[in-house]
Amino acid sequence: MSTAAEVGSAVLMLLGALSCLLGAIGLVRLPDLPARLQAATKPQTLGLALVLLGAALRVELVTAATLMLVVLFQVITAPVVSQLVGRAAYRVGAVRGDALVVDELAEHLPHDRETDPAGGAVVDRDQHLSSGSTPQRSTAETHGWDDGGAGAGGRIGRDGTS
Repeated sequence: MSTAAEVGSAVLMLLGALSCLLGAIGLVRLPDLPARLQAATKPQTLGLALVLLGAALRVELVTAATLMLVVLFQVITAPVVSQLVGRAAYRVGAVRGDALVVDELAEHLPHDRETDPAGGAVVDRDQHLSSGSTPQRSTAETHGWDDGGAGAGGRIGRDGTS
């Protein structure tokens, strides 16, 4: 292996590690969920891609092709997962609406949801409902068993009493 390839590999790996470090710092330091999702996705994906590209320069062709497939998989999946987590957080009201510059998701949500007092984000006022259909119940309630209130967080001792 030539010296130029070794230097190039080392530089790519160091840049990738730096990108991952900056993403981790952003994940800890940024104030809200959308900013943290950004820090968790873009710098981490770039950092992994640079590290794997640097490693690919040091290995044989078959292994390098495998590493490039890993990079491709990461580039495809990380933004999708970040989008899904952000959308789920928005739907449960974990994203402050007043912090959003543009709120394109609000017009696509059902109208039976109310606006959060913090501004903009929507919250289902019947949060104890799962998927808006039936209340969540304990197994004891579902089957009509008397659990002595243990299903609501109580404890049952070895002798069957609470």
